[in-house]
Amino acid sequence: MLIFCPDCQRQLRVPDSAAGKQVKCPACQKIFAAGAAASGEEIQAPRGSLPAAPPPPDSFDEDEPRPRHSRRFDGDDLDDREQYIFRGGGDEAQRRANAGAVWLYVAGGITIFVWLANTLMTIALGGFENLPFGGHDRDAFLAGMICGLVGCGALIVAMNILLFVAGFQLKSFGVKGWVVTGIVLAFAQTLLFGAGVLINLIYLVTDTRAALDDWAPLTVILSGSATVLNSFAGIKAIVVLNNEAVSAEFDQRKPRRRKRRRRAEW
Repeated sequence: MLIFCPDCQRQLRVPDSAAGKQVKCPACQKIFAAGAAASGEEIQAPRGSLPAAPPPPDSFDEDEPRPRHSRRFDGDDLDDREQYIFRGGGDEAQRRANAGAVWLYVAGGITIFVWLANTLMTIALGGFENLPFGGHDRDAFLAGMICGLVGCGALIVAMNILLFVAGFQLKSFGVKGWVVTGIVLAFAQTLLFGAGVLINLIYLVTDTRAALDDWAPLTVILSGSATVLNSFAGIKAIVVLNNEAVSAEFDQRKPRRRKRRRRAEW
């Protein structure tokens, strides 16, 4: 049946069984006794009374279901991007990216250290003194060795600087291409230092005394550490890039970089 609130004149629908009982107006919170009326009967408001005000957003009749927004919000109604933000995907992506970047930094730093250590061992063991030539041929061979050493050193340093750049790009969700380049370089150094480990192991097996005099076991340990770290850093970076949260973060930041480039061009 339909009744009117005696205070705010709002029209309410209550069950027939509520006749004569105390009811509460959801608009003005007035408590009053519901008058008797037939089910479905429309009761006219008193003359001169103001028209019924529209119900406030949070009010509802007693026999109407509660609004949908009153249920617990769990994010199921969001699209993929909104669910990613709602469930804290940014925090997970940053944590994983930081871990991958750290391994790229460590691999780059250890690789440079290993190269320097191997070079110093070569000099300390007289690698430049015990040359198989004499006279002008010796000088030319020595100059070639120095140039090769400097060239290889410059290449190693450049490759590992790019590893540092790849780690920074991964940590800041910058350009994904730099991260891929770092992964390729990490595996290239794995092959390079792995070959050095294999050569020194063969040297140890075929001529153990001479290999020990040339500190081959130490070279195996140093080069082996660079091999393991570079391979692990490359694998870790691949796993991080394939993570759903990290990929979403890269995709979300790509439009921002494009907008910044366009503003710079303007």
